[in-house]
Amino acid sequence: MVADDGLIAFQAGASYPLDDYIEQAVTSRIPGRFVSYASILSTYQDNRHIDDIDTRIGTLRRLLEDRIDTPFVLMGRSSGARAITRLAAAPPPNLRGVVCLGYPFRNPTRPPEPERTAHLTAVAVPTLIVQGTDDVYGGAAEIGLYPLSPRIVVAFVEASHEFNLSPEAWEAVAVRIRRFIDGLP
Repeated sequence: MVADDGLIAFQAGASYPLDDYIEQAVTSRIPGRFVSYASILSTYQDNRHIDDIDTRIGTLRRLLEDRIDTPFVLMGRSSGARAITRLAAAPPPNLRGVVCLGYPFRNPTRPPEPERTAHLTAVAVPTLIVQGTDDVYGGAAEIGLYPLSPRIVVAFVEASHEFNLSPEAWEAVAVRIRRFIDGLP
C-alpha cells in the first residue's frame, strides 16, 4: 500500500475551499501519508487556488519530479480529477495510480467540451473513478457515452456531484479506494 512506501496527493475541485469536506472525509478514513491540497498550494502556488487545468498539471508534475524516488497515488475531486487524469495520460514514472471523486465528464450548463474526456482513452495508469449515480456532470446513465482507457474502472455511489454522504457511505467509499490502492503494482 502507498501508506508504507509512498504518498497520496490530493487535488481539490473548482469550488475549493467549499468542497474541502470531501478531502477530509476521504483522508480521515484511508491510512497513508497524504499531501493535502492546502500543502500543495502553499508549496507550489503561493497559497492561491488556481483552477486552470494546465497550471494544475504543471504543479503536479513539479510535485512528482521533486520526489521522483517516491511512488505517488493522485486523488482528485471534480476539476482536480480532470488535472490528474490528464497527467495520467502521460504519467511520470513514479505515478502508480489515480483516484477520482466525481469526475466532471460534462458541464451541465454548456455544450459538449471534448477536452474534458478525450484524454481518458489514453490514461496509462490504473485509475478508479468514484462517480455519483445522480451526478449532473455525468451520472450512471451517461458513463457509457464516454470512451475510457481499459486502465479505468468506474464505481458508483448513490450521490450527486457534491458527494453529501453519510458517515457510513463515506466508509464504503473509503473501503473501495483502499482496495484499489492495495491492488496497485
